Amino acid sequence: MKVNELTPLISDENIIYVSDPHRQIFIMKVYRTVFFELLYTVSFISLAFNVKPINDFMRGDYGFGILFLVFNALIIQSCSLVCCMDKLREKPYNYLYVCIFTILMSYFLFFFCYIVPPQSLLLAGTSTLFMFSGLSIYAWQTNIDYSTKGNYLLISLLLLFLLGFFNLFLQLTFIQILYPLLGVGVFSFYIIYDTQLILGRQTIKYKPDDYMIASINLYLDIINMFVYILEMINGR
Repeated sequence: MKVNELTPLISDENIIYVSDPHRQIFIMKVYRTVFFELLYTVSFISLAFNVKPINDFMRGDYGFGILFLVFNALIIQSCSLVCCMDKLREKPYNYLYVCIFTILMSYFLFFFCYIVPPQSLLLAGTSTLFMFSGLSIYAWQTNIDYSTKGNYLLISLLLLFLLGFFNLFLQLTFIQILYPLLGVGVFSFYIIYDTQLILGRQTIKYKPDDYMIASINLYLDIINMFVYILEMINGR
């Protein structure tokens, strides 16, 4: 091997360092995008909580009317993420998609958070940050390949949605306790799964043009984990 020839991975005890410069740029783009998505979401919810005119508008008739439109727009965007994936790899569609999706999700998330005490929001946010950091480090250094477990995760997610549907009608105590715990577990594995796809050192990985799609998936993993942790804390 020549001295200037790049090797995709360099192992140092239990830590794996990604040395491919193209993969490094991809990882940087993904996490930078996720950072700004989360920054916008936190900033928007904070403003909506603390600025009275914004808060009054959000909780008024027009605010709830916009919420209905936002909900339907999120469904359409979620479907387009599957149906129009090739188009979303191109500029400027990928940037527009991420910006619009983040704005809509932040608006929708406010209505989930505004009836929760600020202390619970802070605790849930801190717990989510701690969980995400720990799971990311684990996904980075482990030799277990989670990138091939996407089918199992999809089945787990469908079963989780089914349990949540039953919970709406049955209102059983043990389901209300079990449901958020399972939700945190499922999205913990999704964070590990998506992180390994982003790092690209396992069997399956994202392509260089997929950084916007990867950032949306990781952003949704974090948001869903936050929601389920909040449900656990708030006892809903």
